[in-house]
Amino acid sequence: VGIDYGTSKTYRGVLAAEQSQYSAPYFSYTGKKDITLSLTLLNMKGNSATIDETDLGLSYDFRMGKKWSGGVSYMYSMFNPNSRQVNSSLYNSAQLMFKRRGSGFNNKFMFDYAWGEAGNNDFSITFATYHNFEKEYSEYKYLSFSPRFNIIAGTTNFIGSGIKKELSSGKKLSEAIGSRFAVIALELKFPLSYTYKKFTIEASYKFSFPVNQPK
Repeated sequence: VGIDYGTSKTYRGVLAAEQSQYSAPYFSYTGKKDITLSLTLLNMKGNSATIDETDLGLSYDFRMGKKWSGGVSYMYSMFNPNSRQVNSSLYNSAQLMFKRRGSGFNNKFMFDYAWGEAGNNDFSITFATYHNFEKEYSEYKYLSFSPRFNIIAGTTNFIGSGIKKELSSGKKLSEAIGSRFAVIALELKFPLSYTYKKFTIEASYKFSFPVNQPK
């Protein structure tokens, strides 16, 4: 059980034209065989709707030796048509993830496929590299800093097939990329977390650099 709070919301590296603060309580349960069920409810501040997005997830984690691990997941998303965030009619998404732990940097490779109405679909690949800095105060208490760099590439039919959100210039992202596979965004994230037993609090700052998007 937890809650996320942020000042701007992105969807696959794409920012909505109008940004606002949001909160997203989430609930998850992991069974004995590493199968996890999750529920996330997102609400954007100032919106008339109580819930802007609801995500239902199912995932399974596995290990492949000492350094490699992975996971497969499925998510069903329900978007409020009156929301000011970037919406999508591709409400089904599946992900295959591989993670490698190294002595210096840890790397993640994520392959996402999304599908929904009218036969539209999207495919994206995300590469993430990060390093963990930890300060342990006791067996149950530690501080962690994990700077991360992400590269996101894929298609962007999710805008053209859903509610076409305008960017600051009034252009549509679907007009610039659409079904063409291209780099979408570069991201830098700086999360700082403090853990005490089963409780964790985290603050992070993220820079998102749009690529191949109208300005």
